[in-house]
Amino acid sequence: MGTYTFTAPTDLAAITAVRIEALADPGLPGGGPGRGNGNFVLSEFQLDWTPAAVGEDVPQPTRVALHHPKADFSQSSYDVGFSIDGKIDNSGWAISPKMGSDKNATYELTRPIGAVGSTLTFTLHQNYDANHVLGKFRIWVTTSQVPVEIGLPIDIASIVDISEDARSEDQRGKLLGYFTENDPGSQEHQKKVSDAKMPRPVDPELLKLRKKLARVEVPTSPDSKLMRLERAMKLSEAQLKSRRLTLVQDIAWALINSPAFLFNR
Repeated sequence: MGTYTFTAPTDLAAITAVRIEALADPGLPGGGPGRGNGNFVLSEFQLDWTPAAVGEDVPQPTRVALHHPKADFSQSSYDVGFSIDGKIDNSGWAISPKMGSDKNATYELTRPIGAVGSTLTFTLHQNYDANHVLGKFRIWVTTSQVPVEIGLPIDIASIVDISEDARSEDQRGKLLGYFTENDPGSQEHQKKVSDAKMPRPVDPELLKLRKKLARVEVPTSPDSKLMRLERAMKLSEAQLKSRRLTLVQDIAWALINSPAFLFNR
């Protein structure tokens, strides 16, 4: 866990929004921007504004309320909105599984602040654990009119600034990947493809037919009369294959059962 606090003097007036850029770095585990596996959890982000001193009066810092948070990506169950919910706990903004790439979050101020000689104090609470803290980041403020758009990540913006014929294959691939991932039409198409791959529910009528087929496929008990007939047929077929033996057996049987033979015996 860790809390980062730093101050920055500013002469800007009417500051309307602030942006945090979580920056990837090959020197960080997982490519950053976090210091553990590349992920981070920003539990709470706070901004205080201190006006310029007037005479001997020492002005006190004022907590600035933030709203309308936007992020170019939020991890499931770790939405960027949790980073300004007033709770310094282990929830917050996270980016898994998009580690190893730049991510940014923008917060609008509920009222403009700033003046010549004033000071901004930024506090980043990271209370998940020691492995989920930011390793490299940058903070911007703007006087742009609200609502403020997310804008492009620095690495993508730098590629856009390069003329199309001067971009490398790697830069073209990064540009295509970013816009494919973030284009609403592409996301909708990918969702349709994913939904189409999901197994369809089994038709209840088909289930009934399968059960009926399973019942009729169960073999029936053999009929005793049919079994006797089959045995008699097999004996007959055996006798037909040896006609002379059958003839001798018939004659012997006839003699044995003749009245003369029976009388003499």
